[in-house]
Amino acid sequence: LKPESSTKTTAPQFPLYTKSAFSCVSPRFPPSHSMAPLNKVVAVGSWMLLLAAVTSGQDAPAPVPVIPVVRPPAASLDEADVPGAIYTPKAPLPSAKVEEAVPPVVDSDVEMHEARARHLGAVETHAKSSGGSMHYQQGAWVYGDYEVAEGVSDPVECAKVCEADAECFHWNFHVTLNKCDKKRRNGGLDSDKSDWIMGHASRWSGEL
Repeated sequence: LKPESSTKTTAPQFPLYTKSAFSCVSPRFPPSHSMAPLNKVVAVGSWMLLLAAVTSGQDAPAPVPVIPVVRPPAASLDEADVPGAIYTPKAPLPSAKVEEAVPPVVDSDVEMHEARARHLGAVETHAKSSGGSMHYQQGAWVYGDYEVAEGVSDPVECAKVCEADAECFHWNFHVTLNKCDKKRRNGGLDSDKSDWIMGHASRWSGEL
């Protein structure tokens, strides 16, 4: 008697597929360090789908495409040259603060005294050079308002404008505002007004 031949079951032979044939990473796009866990999951899923298709006799499914991740530009050449380097955005440099120039503080009283001395000196120089008897002093003639002489910027011109007007008997000139006021006969002198220079016209007789 021949011994019964034992039936030997041979496992089905499946074609050998290389990992590169079903790689889930496209060769056009290098793997990103931030997508490494996701790529592993996709790779495992692709192999499971492959085994299921081979067992059932179906064609192998196409690998699941992976959307490439576009990295922002490297902050430096060194970082761009290192594979898998983590992109670290650089903090912007603080802008240089431009300090505005602060104008020097000018004392108004000092400015007024300097202007008065300058204008009094100009009147004195004119009086000496002209040889006339021109009256001028510190102070202002109050009341007797007549009119403001427009376009006059110095006391010498203010005195000339008053002298040429028959209705003007006194003139006032503000040393910082460069303002010329013509006055009529009535009124009086206030010598305490240190920011004014005043004078009488030649027609003034000293009587109100």
